[in-house]
Amino acid sequence: MTEKINSGPAGVLIKRPGQDWWISSPIAIPLLDGAKLPIIYVDLVPERDPTFIAAADQALNSFLAMTLADRDTLSESVYKNCQDTIHSLGGDYIPEEILNLHNAQDIWRYVEPTELCLTRGNDNDDIYLQLLCECGWEQEHGLQLVFHEGYRLVRVSQQDGYLTDEEAGED
Repeated sequence: MTEKINSGPAGVLIKRPGQDWWISSPIAIPLLDGAKLPIIYVDLVPERDPTFIAAADQALNSFLAMTLADRDTLSESVYKNCQDTIHSLGGDYIPEEILNLHNAQDIWRYVEPTELCLTRGNDNDDIYLQLLCECGWEQEHGLQLVFHEGYRLVRVSQQDGYLTDEEAGED
């Protein structure tokens, strides 16, 4: 028997066998110029957390309200992550066109979003949305943009599983 839940913005989510992850069919993301991504509700056990779906839906709706204009405001943070990675790892494995990039708005040419995950934070109260991506400057660990309650960017980093810099032991 396939377990399903309904999410207003994501539609029907189906439980991944053996996990507490629920995944939707890909939906269009305005912030990403309509690119379609699957939505994943992570660590969801509906019987133990009956408010998760409503809280995650609210965060997802906030995220889906963002547009390409909002993405422009995120460009500096993503560009900084790229530059920090180049400085810490060196440029040996980074494509020349990324090394020579000087316009933060152009960084998105080297970012490929793969999925959106929503989960509770360690405080087990707030919802965090992780936009997971592959990127041209960090092929091994990728890129994540973490949004508190779906609308406030709180972290741009490699995909390390941490939702905040504080959790990761960073300033």
